[in-house]
Amino acid sequence: MLNSKRLSLIEQYIDKDNINSILETTNIKKDVDLFCIDIDGNDFYVLEAITAIEPRVIVAEYNAKFPADVDWCIKYDPKHRWNFSDKMGVALKPLTEMLQKKGYALVGTNITGVNAFYVKKELVQNHFSFADNINLLYNPARYHLTLSFATGHPAKEVII
Repeated sequence: MLNSKRLSLIEQYIDKDNINSILETTNIKKDVDLFCIDIDGNDFYVLEAITAIEPRVIVAEYNAKFPADVDWCIKYDPKHRWNFSDKMGVALKPLTEMLQKKGYALVGTNITGVNAFYVKKELVQNHFSFADNINLLYNPARYHLTLSFATGHPAKEVII
């Protein structure tokens, strides 16, 4: 672990079984302001397993290939590595349902259909007009809007 007064860096492969112990070694406060996850596969399962922290805001990658009402999630595989296909991650619906159970409201997605933004429900109040309205907040995959081909998720194979 690289450590300074301002930044700690831990380089380790995470999964649903080790995420809490990794977070606990960082000594960050439980009510961290922002937690972002983008691991191209097991995002759903890792987020579901987290108990070591309770972020105010979560940014999570979703698979925007699937429309807002589709209930799809990759099967859990602790050895999963992204193979440049679109068989990765989780659709917005199951991700949102799981995070709602953990006390979060969906407040938006980015225009490229990559990231979903969740805020603790008690903080949402009247600040977000369409909180939890998945049909209005969903953005389809627009990976072509990224600055570089390498930053998007080009489809190598199509999954059904």
